[in-house]
Amino acid sequence: MVMDAMDDESWAAWINTPGFPPVKFNFTTNASEVAKAYGDAYVAAKGGEPSIHYNYTEWFSNQKVLFILAIQDKLADVTIDVLKKIDKDWNITLTLNPEVKQRWYPIGIAKNYTDVFEPAHEFISVQGRMKYLNPIYIALVEYGHRDLALKWFNENKSFYHPIAVRTL
Repeated sequence: MVMDAMDDESWAAWINTPGFPPVKFNFTTNASEVAKAYGDAYVAAKGGEPSIHYNYTEWFSNQKVLFILAIQDKLADVTIDVLKKIDKDWNITLTLNPEVKQRWYPIGIAKNYTDVFEPAHEFISVQGRMKYLNPIYIALVEYGHRDLALKWFNENKSFYHPIAVRTL
């Protein structure tokens, strides 16, 4: 059902009936498709040149996040060569964007891409939001770096909010 085609009865049902709306919205945009395709192309290239080229630096933050999420979705196929190529092309490890960092660093940790470890350490030492801390600490624990996670946590627990300390 398309929004324009909804009759008065459908609108009334939508407004007055609990549950999901009778219309499934599609929020996909050309920009989101481009970001996903670019991430997929990097993974498929296995560290070589991706089959398509876009200027990542000109993208809005949300599009950059979608690029990283596309890579994360194919984590089993991601290699250190892929991560190095992305970093060579776009220097994502040293980005200032916290939304990208909190997604990129766990990928690097999962693949034991050592270039991300110290930047991830620095990030969790200045950022106290659980939204940014959790993915990094979870990745450290899940991928065999529990001792490092404890070390970093102990270094920073006086800085973190008490709720973050209890949660972590």
